[in-house]
Amino acid sequence: DMDETGNPFHKVKFKREQTDRIFLELDEIHKIKNLKLRFQSPLYDAREIFLFECYSGIRVSDILTLKWRNISDKEITIRMRKTDKYLSIPLQNYVKSILEKRRQMVENNGGQICPNKYVFNILKIDVDNISAYDALNAISSATAIINRRLKRIAAIAGIKKNLSTHVARHSFARMLVTGDVNLSVIKEL
Repeated sequence: DMDETGNPFHKVKFKREQTDRIFLELDEIHKIKNLKLRFQSPLYDAREIFLFECYSGIRVSDILTLKWRNISDKEITIRMRKTDKYLSIPLQNYVKSILEKRRQMVENNGGQICPNKYVFNILKIDVDNISAYDALNAISSATAIINRRLKRIAAIAGIKKNLSTHVARHSFARMLVTGDVNLSVIKEL
């Protein structure tokens, strides 16, 4: 047993940072949903990603790297980047509607749905073909840009909270509690 008086740090007290978990109430989520944003504009895409995260609970890094091959009629199946675990999420109606809009967007622009293409066209490089370091940088940069846009969205919607992609995950948990999302999903996420 070490003598405490010999410990040069024995008088040092660490202050724990008080982090409030910010989440949105349902009415705030609906304000964001109902914003009139120009179709396919940068703010529109940021909102779609935010709401996708609110309703699926999937981390933004996994949403940005979500490919069409990960989606079936009934579920989204991914390998989470952060934990390396596989995850299957039943498709919730609102998530389905976002995916449907994205599918139509591709087809209306004369494209076709390719299994290896990203659902959200934010990352311009396939992270599967670059180093883990470069992939992390690409995802972090994209997330930072989305977070900046979310601050503008919050301002437009009159929401006083510091909106970020992480807030979407907490809001997801909140919506589960209020019964707006399928409960079997909570545990996994």
